[in-house]
Amino acid sequence: AAEQFWQSLGIPYRVVTIVSAELNDAAIKKYDLEGWFPGQQAYRELVSCSNCTDFQSRAMEIRCGSKKMNQTSASYCHMLNSTLVATGRGICAVLENYQTPEGVVVPEVLRPYMGGMEFMPFVREAKLEKDTAPKGGKNKGGGKPGEKQPKGSKPKPAKKEAAPAPAPAAAAAAAPAAGLSPEAAAVVARITAKGDEIKALKAKKASKEEIMELVGQLNAIKDEYEKTTGEKYVAPNQQGSSKDKKKNKQKGPTPAEIKAQKKGKGGEAAPTKATPAPKAAPAPKAAPAKA
Repeated sequence: AAEQFWQSLGIPYRVVTIVSAELNDAAIKKYDLEGWFPGQQAYRELVSCSNCTDFQSRAMEIRCGSKKMNQTSASYCHMLNSTLVATGRGICAVLENYQTPEGVVVPEVLRPYMGGMEFMPFVREAKLEKDTAPKGGKNKGGGKPGEKQPKGSKPKPAKKEAAPAPAPAAAAAAAPAAGLSPEAAAVVARITAKGDEIKALKAKKASKEEIMELVGQLNAIKDEYEKTTGEKYVAPNQQGSSKDKKKNKQKGPTPAEIKAQKKGKGGEAAPTKATPAPKAAPAPKAAPAKA
């Protein structure tokens, strides 16, 4: 019956036998009728027919015949579970297979039910679907999505968030870090400026490629700082990672620290901490003289 229905509509189709691994617990055999969809260039399932044996009849207590000798109950019926047409899929198949640039041709078997109409022209141009919802999931009225505004009321204006105050990058770059040479201070200023550029790109939600390009430039400047000072760059508000601390312990004092230790006040050598002299070992006790 299903095959005759789709043949009458003129829809290209094929019948597929479903493998046992794809069957559910109810059916022992199943056929799928798949229609051709030109837009997808593929066959898609339209309807199916399954042999469920007595799986459904046992649940609904559907029996047949009468009890025979030595039988406690009548036999359960074997049932077929089949679909003639799924409305949504049928409409899609007809529209795709009978569509023309000007409209849709009505299949002959449906024309008596369409008042004799043979062709349905398009009345408007196709438009691409666009997401018109504003960002953040809020509507223009300022209320929650899907919330109706009462009649006669004006939409509430959306609250404007105050723009964050710009970071004093110029002042931070102009003030050199304490104890750094002019060359090192200039490198620190470049690191700070490059970090501000990365923050600005992140705020604008720039692409990952643009951000990673600036990150590479920032790492190159940090390497330059390490070559200049002999130390890895650590931001003012950070203390470095545990790995960096271990490396610094292994390296020992930096050249700047050694130079500061050699020079004390007035050009004299810096006083060093006196180490306590080792305690002398106690003298052994003399053995008592024998009488």
